[in-house]
Amino acid sequence: MNFTFLKGGTVAFYRSDAEQAEWTQEEMNLQCVFPYDPTFPLNEKVIERGMTVLFADPATNAIQAYEIRNLSTFKAEGYQQFTAEDIVISELTDCHIPEEIELTNVSTTSALNQILSGTGWSVGTVATNPTSSGDIGRGTVWQAAIAIRNNWNVNFLTRVTIGANGITGKYID
Repeated sequence: MNFTFLKGGTVAFYRSDAEQAEWTQEEMNLQCVFPYDPTFPLNEKVIERGMTVLFADPATNAIQAYEIRNLSTFKAEGYQQFTAEDIVISELTDCHIPEEIELTNVSTTSALNQILSGTGWSVGTVATNPTSSGDIGRGTVWQAAIAIRNNWNVNFLTRVTIGANGITGKYID
């Protein structure tokens, strides 16, 4: 599997030498183990906490973006191990809905568009678009997205588009 590592939104380096990579789409979690060589020049292909790691979903080829949350470097053993979460979680947890939103007889797309406005995320490919109603309380946009997923009885996936220097689009499909 090929991985692209971003630091500060810019491509830092590429790696394809993961010794272990486990992606749990349902939990929006990625765990990886990479070789670590203490003779690397400073910051050359050394993974850091807070970096964004990109990879292609093997089933759909959609680009996934995960933020490294926990990182352990085992210098003597020669490897780095990290756990990362989908960037949608951290980014939409940082965004807040200031007042309750009443959604009456609206499509999933319309509901998501209302809560995603101004977040940098957009509704992407829609496979099913049921209509339902629900109230979205004050809280984070991530909490609201989960409420919509549950109330409208849909599943969604995240994906990003990338350009030469990093992420160019963020979507909930």
